[in-house]
Amino acid sequence: VKQTNDKATPTQSEINNFPKRQGLLNDYADVLDKAAEDRITKLLAELNQSKGVETVVVIVKNTGGKRIFDYSLQLANQWRIGSNGRGVLFVLSIDDHQWRIQVSKRVENVLSNEVTKTIGDRSSGFFQKQEYAAGIESFVKDLEDKLDEN
Repeated sequence: VKQTNDKATPTQSEINNFPKRQGLLNDYADVLDKAAEDRITKLLAELNQSKGVETVVVIVKNTGGKRIFDYSLQLANQWRIGSNGRGVLFVLSIDDHQWRIQVSKRVENVLSNEVTKTIGDRSSGFFQKQEYAAGIESFVKDLEDKLDEN
């Protein structure tokens, strides 16, 4: 449930298939209302500031037929998430009913596969009920709690 984003450079055709980054929260599926977007953006900014881990959330309608693993890894590389070596990308694909957490090398000792799976699984319950804002807020808070432990 995680992968480093250190090497692979996306091809030009892959670059053309990704949305342009808008900030820490990127809701391309338009599932969040303005109040939720503001709340989550604030949580992400505080997390990034306090922990020094660039955390970005992306919500898409679908991955265009790509496996969520491949899509999220290529997106993390293209957007250079965690260019300081400390980054987390959370991708939620609404129509595919899938999520993925990508973690850069310098935080994978804290955010292991097991830890990211647990964090993502907790959020999944909200996503199944189409409570996307609550699920993403749960992800951010659980991530912050785990980073606080170390």
